[in-house]
Amino acid sequence: MKPRSPNPRPFYSGLRSVQFIQGVAGETLTVTCWYLNKGGQYEAKVWCKANSDGCEYLIVISKPRTLVQDTQYMIWDDPDSGFLNITMNKLTEQDSGTYWCGIVNTSANSVTKIREISLEVSPGYGPRWAYTDIPTHTDNCFLCQ
Repeated sequence: MKPRSPNPRPFYSGLRSVQFIQGVAGETLTVTCWYLNKGGQYEAKVWCKANSDGCEYLIVISKPRTLVQDTQYMIWDDPDSGFLNITMNKLTEQDSGTYWCGIVNTSANSVTKIREISLEVSPGYGPRWAYTDIPTHTDNCFLCQ
């Protein structure tokens, strides 16, 4: 069952501080969110981006140990070990913002934050291995002979 609204209000539980992460456009970011598994029925988890209305769901997982993915996001939850992995592919500067990983409470239309992250994505400068000063001729190259 999906939550009623893509912008639920947060429920703050055990959240200590915001973590600041720097990303580079074009690269991939993986975030791990640890939580205490209370047992019982499985609770859906979410990766969402904070906005003025609360939280916009980006990707939701509703079954344990099942990879859920779309073109930009992947999410994996292992409740026995108590962690949730989220991957964001092909970062852009527009991805900068505040994100939450959390536990979905569908009956209260809320998300219990596990972790809050402030992401700043800087412009990319092409592949890191690219060089712009490679010689284009071999006139004086003793290794080229």
